[in-house]
Amino acid sequence: MPGSWWLGTCAVAVVAGSAATAHAVIVAADSFAVGTTPEIGEYGVGKLLEQNPACRPGWSGKHDWRGSSAQFRAVANSLVKPVIPYARGGKVQYLQTKEPAFRYVSRKLDAVPSSKTYYASFLLNPGGDQGQHAANDAHALVGFAAEIDQERFDGARELRGALVGFRSQPETGLTDLVLRCCSKNGKVEDTVLLPRVSNQTYVVVLKVAVNADAPKNDFISYWVNPADLTDEAAATATSAAKKVLAVDCVDGPADLERFVAVTNNWSRSFYFDEVRLGTTLGDIVRDDRQALLPALAALSLIGLGLGAGWWLLRAVHRRRGAVAGTAREIS
Repeated sequence: MPGSWWLGTCAVAVVAGSAATAHAVIVAADSFAVGTTPEIGEYGVGKLLEQNPACRPGWSGKHDWRGSSAQFRAVANSLVKPVIPYARGGKVQYLQTKEPAFRYVSRKLDAVPSSKTYYASFLLNPGGDQGQHAANDAHALVGFAAEIDQERFDGARELRGALVGFRSQPETGLTDLVLRCCSKNGKVEDTVLLPRVSNQTYVVVLKVAVNADAPKNDFISYWVNPADLTDEAAATATSAAKKVLAVDCVDGPADLERFVAVTNNWSRSFYFDEVRLGTTLGDIVRDDRQALLPALAALSLIGLGLGAGWWLLRAVHRRRGAVAGTAREIS
């Protein structure tokens, strides 16, 4: 029946539109799911370079992964922290190498909205201590930034954006969890968020208040391993480490237009997962499956309504046919 097909199509479009609206302020989210269908955001197991899955929101497939190293690879099994819901399995592994070097990959986002505040979250695992022969200034970091290369990483050129991850202590080989960005004095510096971390998964949540420290500096807040992300007060009360820093790392959307992963002289494996960027705290802790439930429920109700309507139309049509037939017989 043409009318019912049209109505069904419109109903699906309305539900899809509602789901899209619910995600409108989530700038980007990638669970690094592995599979064989890039159209739904799945990565092939292997190097990130040149892969281009449609990881929505954030990456519709316009931009593929670029960089200098095939050591960053999509692999099975997620990193897990209950406070950050995850939708599908998969993570990124940096493969161990003994050759000291600067390596990176990056992927440009479709768009970043203008906002006075941005939130980002990451799941990170250091892959163990570096060992007693750790190279000087060994790092493994991820984040949202304008661009990345060795000069920006070292501070010879301006580094825009913020990176979080691990730094090896050259004297001991022990590993610190750090934030790396441009301080308000204009230098690229590491801030230790948590010293001497162990071989486990950490969740790091960042908040950047753009130009909140007048005239041009930003406030960046961090929470490490919060047990509750209902709001900022809950995050502060339940975090292993938290603080607010005055920095100069973001002037606008262009400074966050890429997700980047960087290693410098890093000689161990390193893992990351569930990278997210939003304009509210709720954006980055939303479980996408839960967010879709209202839309799916609405679709089910609409489907039931369409089914009932179709049954009613058929019943009326049959009734009219029966009445018309009786009238002809009588006449």
